[in-house]
Amino acid sequence: MKKYYLKNGTRESGPYLLDDLKYQRITSSSLVKVENGEWHPISQNSDLRFLLATSDGKGNSGSSVFDNRNREDNSGNPTNPKSKLVLAIVVAIFFAAMGMGIVFFLAAR
Repeated sequence: MKKYYLKNGTRESGPYLLDDLKYQRITSSSLVKVENGEWHPISQNSDLRFLLATSDGKGNSGSSVFDNRNREDNSGNPTNPKSKLVLAIVVAIFFAAMGMGIVFFLAAR
């Protein structure tokens, strides 16, 4: 299977399989290279042009594709599962601390 590398500005990433590329941020200025190849604009690779025609979910067809794992929903809240996990841990610690405070308060009476 072909492995692809992306370059956005000075940031290089990869290797990616073809199916993995749809989860990466792709713009019309993104460069791509196939293993041991040279960098070319993604629009010059006929196998990858479909990535530029995909909507980014905000009504901007053809500009970019965003990784859904890091996108924000319409309320501005992150939909990243890691963010939700961190929030759940913070809430659990808060309630545990509140419970301990009540126990110490009642024990001191």
